[in-house]
Amino acid sequence: MRLYKISYKRNNKKIIRLIQANNRSMVRQQCVTFKVNRIQRFNPSRLSQQYFSERHKLHFLISLSNLLLSGIALTQALEYLKTNINHLYYQWYTGFLIDKLEQGMSLSQALKLAPLTLNEIEIALIHAAEQSGMLADTLKELAEYRQQRAELKSALIKALSYPCVIISIGIIVMLALLCCVIPRFQNLYNHAHIALPALTQTVLNLSHFVQSYGLIGLGIIFLIVVLIRLMYRRTLKAKIICQRLFVGLPLFGKIWRHQQLALVLKTLSTLLHSGMPLITALAQCEKVCHLQLLKQSLQSLSHGVVHGQKLSEASTLAKLPQTLTQWIQIGETSGDLPKMLQKAAEDYQTQLHNITQQFTTLLEPMVMVILGGLVGSLVIALYLPMFQLGNVI
Repeated sequence: MRLYKISYKRNNKKIIRLIQANNRSMVRQQCVTFKVNRIQRFNPSRLSQQYFSERHKLHFLISLSNLLLSGIALTQALEYLKTNINHLYYQWYTGFLIDKLEQGMSLSQALKLAPLTLNEIEIALIHAAEQSGMLADTLKELAEYRQQRAELKSALIKALSYPCVIISIGIIVMLALLCCVIPRFQNLYNHAHIALPALTQTVLNLSHFVQSYGLIGLGIIFLIVVLIRLMYRRTLKAKIICQRLFVGLPLFGKIWRHQQLALVLKTLSTLLHSGMPLITALAQCEKVCHLQLLKQSLQSLSHGVVHGQKLSEASTLAKLPQTLTQWIQIGETSGDLPKMLQKAAEDYQTQLHNITQQFTTLLEPMVMVILGGLVGSLVIALYLPMFQLGNVI
């Protein structure tokens, strides 16, 4: 059987579907109830390289969990998703899972074989849920976990991207002034033969330097950035050094630490709540953590738990924040560690939100003042000689 992509209109809306058939004639026989505009061969291997967004994965988990909670069988739920979602990869993805289920595989086994699918931790949770009969509830928890993880990532990107955009615009404006505007004033001053103030002469020298060596400087900066990025990806030592420098920054470091802590705590809470052993859960948390310093702390936690220590005792030795250690102690005392870890994750997420809000609120006027001061200094430097030029005329 071959896969074909068909397109047609329903209620003035374009619909794209996948159909299995031996040839185009059989495709048309299956589509006698509506007019097909286009039939095209479909290659799943090429489609698997397309981007299956986080939004689609989240929709898949939420929809499948809701259908299962309503009492619909797994295969029927997947058939419903395949029929009602107008997205090529989604259709092929659900069809692939249905085929594997009909071959006798479990959902977790089928997910392992599907390209661009859920990550290893989520598949492990689904496998455990299949054993315990809590698949629908686990899928719902995974949807909430993925949504919260996306919110944490969005908060970090928002906090870091805004200043980068503003600073980039400021640099572009400054370079435009230095390369295009200031040289015209320099020609005017050369013809006037007047003595220039120190500020004006400094600006003219800077403009000349940028015009002469600007491209070389940009090339050197580009090579340095590429070299640092290659070393960051390939060597652990370079990654640790770069991350230590970034974490040491006054505000950016705190934002990243809180984001990573909230992500790890949420992951650990979800894994423990699903029944996964603590040591295994800590090992899985290392896979979602990108901050090497925190990853080393997680390894220290695992080492302490393996040697018989309580998680709270191991967290003290791992030099985790004192407030987090207190949350863990409360969880161990109450016998509900996953719940306390969830509350700790929510606490760090709230702190992260407050920090990013304060950061963006304070940063905007501060950056505007700095950029305004720089541009204003250039303008003042350019117009200072005008007073002397008026006397000459």
